[in-house]
Amino acid sequence: MTVRRSGRALAVVACLTAAAGPASAADWSVDPQASAIQFHATEFGQPFSGEFGRFAGRIAFNPGSSPTGDVTIDIDVASLKTGAADRDTQAQGTDWFATAKAPQAVFTADRFRRIDDVHYEAFGNLLIKGIRVQIVLPFSLHIGPDGVAEMHGTVTLDRLAFGLGTGSLADPAMVGRQVAVDIHLRATPESPHQ
Repeated sequence: MTVRRSGRALAVVACLTAAAGPASAADWSVDPQASAIQFHATEFGQPFSGEFGRFAGRIAFNPGSSPTGDVTIDIDVASLKTGAADRDTQAQGTDWFATAKAPQAVFTADRFRRIDDVHYEAFGNLLIKGIRVQIVLPFSLHIGPDGVAEMHGTVTLDRLAFGLGTGSLADPAMVGRQVAVDIHLRATPESPHQ
């Protein structure tokens, strides 16, 4: 299955099936207009936000009491938008995402844990600029009577762990070291013939 522009994230699409139960299909179709991946950081102490507009995913998942799956999400880093043209241009450069050499950020996950009826965790790796970091993504999941799933997750990343902001830009007084990533996905189960 290929999913495009759900907003980032990163990878979480597969986790929807973790709570859907054995009666649900293994794959989900994401509504790109109702989904988003956003991030929040600071520049010279002032907060700013942005989002990644495009990504594609490959999702296989077997639900159950101990869910298993294999998920890959590719994020088009060049789709980053913060509302400031100069900042967006700088983000493509070698000091930051180096999109000419590393146009994709990749999240993979192969382990999931159910905490309670609505809270879960996805265990995986995030690859940016050739640097792979293990992350745990906590998220909530609500599936309505119509079968539509709403997922919300937040994870805080250390930008320096990925080499984002080199030289003087590594100074957290210029750009904050911690970046919060918010993921919201709306999805429906795919029909078996899809």
